Amino acid sequence: MQTIAMENDMGVLSKEESAILGRVKLTPEWAEQIWKRNTEVIEALDVALPLLLKGKKPDGWVETECADRVIWDGEAGCPHCKVVRTCQRCEWAAVPGQCGDTTFGGYSLNDMDCAHPLYLDFHTVGEFLCGYLGECKAQPKAAQECADAIRVFCNGHLEWVKAARGKSGGR
Repeated sequence: MQTIAMENDMGVLSKEESAILGRVKLTPEWAEQIWKRNTEVIEALDVALPLLLKGKKPDGWVETECADRVIWDGEAGCPHCKVVRTCQRCEWAAVPGQCGDTTFGGYSLNDMDCAHPLYLDFHTVGEFLCGYLGECKAQPKAAQECADAIRVFCNGHLEWVKAARGKSGGR
């Protein structure tokens, strides 16, 4: 594993964020998994948002036991979590606030999984987008703001991976 010094060439990450992320180890395999996860989240969001804003369930999203809530599940998950399975032994333990408080483009995972009416969460074995149909329809501006924040957050991850690949000679 290597520690990557971040370059801010995509414009999503601040210099401070880049410096913090540069302290987190990222193998080529982990970088690929993070790339896959975040591109899939953005693609799923882009397809679903017009329907969510109309209060309609997008194809591939499932209804939950909670009335009016639908989710999209991805399967990439967090590579750091998959390896260590405990926060104390994770690479993110070297970062103040660990992974949940680290920002990508100004947004943290804690921000993403508390947003309303549309939110994102990452887990060991997957990730999911969740939308409240009635609220997305009734509050389209709030839903759009959530979607925009999710895109920035995911693009920040892609920027991190791009910088890591550049340092390691990857694509």
